[in-house]
Amino acid sequence: MDESIRARLSQAVNFETAMDRFLNNEELLLSFLKKLSEDSSFHLYEAAMKEKRYEDAFKAAHSLKGLCGNLSLDGLFEVVSKEVEFLRGGMYSEAEKLLPEVEKKYQETIEILDVI
Repeated sequence: MDESIRARLSQAVNFETAMDRFLNNEELLLSFLKKLSEDSSFHLYEAAMKEKRYEDAFKAAHSLKGLCGNLSLDGLFEVVSKEVEFLRGGMYSEAEKLLPEVEKKYQETIEILDVI
């Protein structure tokens, strides 16, 4: 991988853990990272939050959290993890307040991954 691309991707991806998880198969990792924008979890979460369907939002956020963890998208994983805990605990006001931060971090991550 070109060093400039790797440097850009490292703004969203923890390569050390990602490469361990993907058995040092860079091509496989990149193929999975490309598919993040195709996954529906974020959009389901966002829609459910806006419609105050918190159980559905929790399920979608939990799926997104797992995906981010598996892809070593540490920054997005961190904010989505907070959201999952708010939703799990019925702290819906806190979850609502965090929605803009989750949206922003998701968009930043997608923009970073666009270099692939």
